Amino acid sequence: SNLYELNKLIAENGDLYVLSFMKSDKMIYGKLPMWKMYADNGKGIRLKFSSELFKDTSICEIKKCEYKTKKEIQELVSAKNAEIKSINEKQSYLMKLQEDIAIYKYEYWRYEGEYRLIKRSNAPKFKTNSLGIISYIDIKIPLKYLSEILIGPMANQMIVEKTLQQLKDVLLDKYGNDNVKFKINKSKPFSFKSL
Repeated sequence: SNLYELNKLIAENGDLYVLSFMKSDKMIYGKLPMWKMYADNGKGIRLKFSSELFKDTSICEIKKCEYKTKKEIQELVSAKNAEIKSINEKQSYLMKLQEDIAIYKYEYWRYEGEYRLIKRSNAPKFKTNSLGIISYIDIKIPLKYLSEILIGPMANQMIVEKTLQQLKDVLLDKYGNDNVKFKINKSKPFSFKSL
């Protein structure tokens, strides 16, 4: 079956990992949900990178997500399943297909305006979070592309000040990037406690 073949290929060549970006922070509607979902309920940080990162293909290609309705995704799956049956070289097709579908998301998430850096690896690391044990890989992005570090609205201010000083002293001074702006999001529009 195709699923067995794909799983075998993943075991041999590595699984896909995704690093997500928003291209612009001007989408007001998306700001607060993004802090809640992706930045530890507003206690985390947002890293802002220069647009030059999107042009640097030596890191990895960054692709814009395509948002589809449930029906459109079902039609896409049906079309791809039919296509697979007529392909002679299934292995390379299945690998490419897995990479292609990594940019599709349901229409509901359109407000995120997401871009994805997609990378394959068979040497993951592991960590725990609220969902349990998850696998991840390190993706190295040159510090020259980092332009801003924004601290979340619910962050502990004492920890923030200490961490910012460490970042400035150790990381940024060491690598000579003094163009990075540090900002603290002091607005607390609402509590991020569980609803």
